[in-house]
Amino acid sequence: MDNEPTPLDYRAPHDAPRRPVFSVAAFLASAAVVAVLLLDLLVIVPRFEEIFRDFGTKLPAITQLLLDVSRVLADSGRWVVLAMMPLAIGFLAPLLGPVRIADDSPTRDRPPRRRHRSMTLVLMSIALCVILAVTIVALALPMLSLINAVSGK
Repeated sequence: MDNEPTPLDYRAPHDAPRRPVFSVAAFLASAAVVAVLLLDLLVIVPRFEEIFRDFGTKLPAITQLLLDVSRVLADSGRWVVLAMMPLAIGFLAPLLGPVRIADDSPTRDRPPRRRHRSMTLVLMSIALCVILAVTIVALALPMLSLINAVSGK
């Protein structure tokens, strides 16, 4: 009787760590940032480029860089790669988060997930603010220099 083989257990281990495959919060947050960036670079900046061309003056380096990036993205179609970035971030973000332990206590994995979502939203909000701040400064500097030149200061 002792030599009798035991039946194989094909069930998954009860405490096997699980990692989510896709992070919806990271996808939505990064999609918002990329949408604002694409709107900024493909719609707003080209309109200002026409205005700056009429000035006939040398532009600051940050403005010229913003115009060059906008032109490269619009002309070469590389904006498609930028538009697919939220999908990649959605799949990569769970790899950076903690591994959840599958047990019966529902409160065990909630704090790290909430922290992860909060951190994702904070980082994407900071990225959005930086994008908007750089755009505003880059587009306002030539306007300010033109106003100073016209006023004679």
